[in-house]
Amino acid sequence: MRVAASESGQKSLEVLVNERELMVDKIIEFMDYVLSECGEQIHFEQFSDRVKQKLELYDFYGFDMFLNRGMHTIYGNVATLHYDKAPVFEAEFVGHFDSRDSESNVKLYVRGEWETKLIGIIKNKKQVIADWRARLYARKQKEAQRAKLNDQFYNKQAELEKRAAKLCLNKKSVT
Repeated sequence: MRVAASESGQKSLEVLVNERELMVDKIIEFMDYVLSECGEQIHFEQFSDRVKQKLELYDFYGFDMFLNRGMHTIYGNVATLHYDKAPVFEAEFVGHFDSRDSESNVKLYVRGEWETKLIGIIKNKKQVIADWRARLYARKQKEAQRAKLNDQFYNKQAELEKRAAKLCLNKKSVT
């Protein structure tokens, strides 16, 4: 009976390991894709033998993503994921993540609702990214319109102040 229980425990552990490896692969692949499509490169350094690059993306459906390439040990990567501003995942790896590789380590994995939400986003990633870009574009258009209106207002105000100065009017005489 001990042998059967031991085999059952090993299979359960094997299933858990396989599921976690699959999830980690999905997370890293998704983060790499989203950050290359939508993220902002905040650091880039070219060396003769490698490139050092930092990418980040904030508030992507509640997730903040950070990817540092060329940062871990010898030319490795660090992928960090936050959900609702709290860190939920971090992995260090060289090349492609592989739990059998001594250079690949999950440093943080907090189970929670973020996993389900992220899987839903991953399944529809192209549409989700298109929707996010459309909202971002609309927000930038709105900000540009607001900036244009502000510029018009301040330009008009500056012109009025110039004309007022020519007429010997100052702010005290107007109020």
